[in-house]
Amino acid sequence: MNILLMTAIANDPQDSKGLADHMPIGLGYIAANVKKLTDYNIDIIDVEHKGYGIDDLINIISNKSIDVLGISAFVSNYLFCVEFTNKIKKLFPNIKIVLGGPFPTSTPDLVLEDCSVDVVVKGAGEMAFVDILRNLDCDPDYYKKHHNVVIGYFPDDMDDLPSPDWKLMEYDTYQYLPPWSDFPILSSRGCPYRCNYCYKINGDMYKERSIDNLFNEVLVVVNELGRETFMMQDDLFFVKPRRVIEFCNKLIESNLNIQWSAISRIDLINEEIAELLSKAGCKSVGIGIESGSKDMLKAMNKKLSLEKTAKNLAILRKYNIKQMPYVIVGYPGETLDTLRETEDFLIENKIYSAMTYSFPFPATELWEIALSRGMLPELREYSSRKSFDVTKFQWNFTSLEESVFFDYVESMKSRILSAFIDNYLNNNIDKLDDADNIFIYGVGFLGRGLFEKLQNSQYVKKIKSFIDDDPSRNNTDYMGLRVCKLDDVKITKSDLCIIANSYFPEVMEKKVKKLDDSIKIIILA
Repeated sequence: MNILLMTAIANDPQDSKGLADHMPIGLGYIAANVKKLTDYNIDIIDVEHKGYGIDDLINIISNKSIDVLGISAFVSNYLFCVEFTNKIKKLFPNIKIVLGGPFPTSTPDLVLEDCSVDVVVKGAGEMAFVDILRNLDCDPDYYKKHHNVVIGYFPDDMDDLPSPDWKLMEYDTYQYLPPWSDFPILSSRGCPYRCNYCYKINGDMYKERSIDNLFNEVLVVVNELGRETFMMQDDLFFVKPRRVIEFCNKLIESNLNIQWSAISRIDLINEEIAELLSKAGCKSVGIGIESGSKDMLKAMNKKLSLEKTAKNLAILRKYNIKQMPYVIVGYPGETLDTLRETEDFLIENKIYSAMTYSFPFPATELWEIALSRGMLPELREYSSRKSFDVTKFQWNFTSLEESVFFDYVESMKSRILSAFIDNYLNNNIDKLDDADNIFIYGVGFLGRGLFEKLQNSQYVKKIKSFIDDDPSRNNTDYMGLRVCKLDDVKITKSDLCIIANSYFPEVMEKKVKKLDDSIKIIILA
């Protein structure tokens, strides 16, 4: 049996750009388990990474002998799934199509109505997909005779799942994954918390790998794949503090000298864990603050104390661990007063968040609330929307007028970013004054905000260029400045390099120091 696994194309191709350099680790797990438990042939195509369109995929499939096609999809892939599966079934009626991922898990009925698929997988695909293949191998019409919605599950022992098939995913072709960037690792699945805006593909289930098993994968990533950093992509790595402590101690004892990041609820952080994280090379933690308003946190069922949040943010700062806060605005019940509370909280705690507007995922409580109030279209129309980019997708579930709400949020973002940058610059006035030239390392919201701030200061004439590691930006114009690769600029010890990037800025600092260890650096992150 020959199997092809693939990702899907977004309704709006522009949404795909941010995903094109993220490995489809879920498909890597499925492929590895298929290879472990069967003798079937399997391959992976990361469609967005390859830049393929539907015609390209049809040509590829026509030149292969494919028995089963597995597609991983989000709601943002709805239009592609409808068009592509219907075309494939007409052209290759004998190919069995299996659709999995968050979209079919949350909306199986819509998928079966609109897409030409043989099987829908709800939840985890690693074990269920193997079962599906075996059933189809015995009887190609198995799912015509039986229910064609299969419920995913995990093995009793998560260590029984093999690591993702990195080579099949062509890990070394991802340009944002050179040794200085983050590499995806999963240590657990699921989240036991019940925030009502979040869609959990595995429900309330939480299962974890042993620390020995996890650490062995880290060794492979470092020693065999040559990576210097990784990101723990668990929904919530910090669920069990003792497990985090055990992992940190393993890293410390190993002397791997690797840098990494993870995601946590802020209330799971404490002094002991923060100190160990720092010693173990953890440089940043993504934290769901969501709001600085107690009323909004209650509405979200977040169950967070703002006092404890502030205390634990200070603990992370103490150990030089970057905080990467997630904040949601525009939730049902949001007012100008609650927005001001969020603004004040972020400024007081010296943090910045790009913030996202409330995003209604199907099958969440937020979805049901918004739907019942007439704030959403029906599911099919919603799924047909062009863009699902959460940084641009603007929902207003408040009672405020659109112009009032959106204008306030945008001005609020500017004030928070301005205060955040001021905090760093005010602590480094001497470096700004002494520098002959200033280089901004990072093209993004931090770099943009920094440049806008310096444009209105006495330091504007010192700014020479932006630096960015993305080769597609080299020698382009950004905000009136040239964007260069680090190797193409001449920075001397009398110059200042400001690193404006939240992801592993210390690694970027290391690259600058290789040019000249005496170059002055400010890390804005």
